[in-house]
Amino acid sequence: MSFDLGVWKSKTALSRAEAEEIFARLCEADLSVVEPTADMEQFYAILTTRYPELDDVPESEIDRSPWSVRLDVSDRLRGHVAISIVWSRAKEVADFVRELAAECDLLCYDPQVQAVHYPASLSEQLRLRLFSENGTELDAPSADAIVQLIQSLTPDGNYFAIFERTDTRYMQTAVSDDGVFAIEYRDGGPERHYRCDPVNREQVVDAFQAYGEQDDQWRDMFAWQHLEF
Repeated sequence: MSFDLGVWKSKTALSRAEAEEIFARLCEADLSVVEPTADMEQFYAILTTRYPELDDVPESEIDRSPWSVRLDVSDRLRGHVAISIVWSRAKEVADFVRELAAECDLLCYDPQVQAVHYPASLSEQLRLRLFSENGTELDAPSADAIVQLIQSLTPDGNYFAIFERTDTRYMQTAVSDDGVFAIEYRDGGPERHYRCDPVNREQVVDAFQAYGEQDDQWRDMFAWQHLEF
């Protein structure tokens, strides 16, 4: 048993599901999902200077290494690094890996909790914007502001709201003439678009607040149905 992490270069702020899929494909030796970069070379060099590869550790000191197995890298050009850390060193080494990945402008994925850690360049893409049909726009809204905006939705003139992370990652809701709500989310490409209806206003508020806090509990709030386009 080990504590695993995956590090690679990404041009976009991947969703949890997208990062999970890429990590799984890398574990199956599908290297088509990453590209070698100088940033990865720098990351690997610094990481192995701090914590040498198992092959470079004298046999008499092997028990002192944090690695449970040799680092898994794409090739000499290193499009990714898959890391397996012994549990007794997990916090120390994982903290270092996450910080180093961010410094090298790389994404770090933690499959233990399905968490995606972004460098600053990708975090910029995750700025949340909430807007509604009547022209109200809120950047990084508070929980109270979310309540107020959802409460303002009516079938006549202000019937929808969109909570946007990027143009392909968002949650949206709309209220019908009979006051019933529908809620949808998109988590990347069109194949990752889901919907649930009917729901009530309070459920929409709870989901939007969780989405704004990047708390993935909203995923389990509804019986989501995949939408085909």
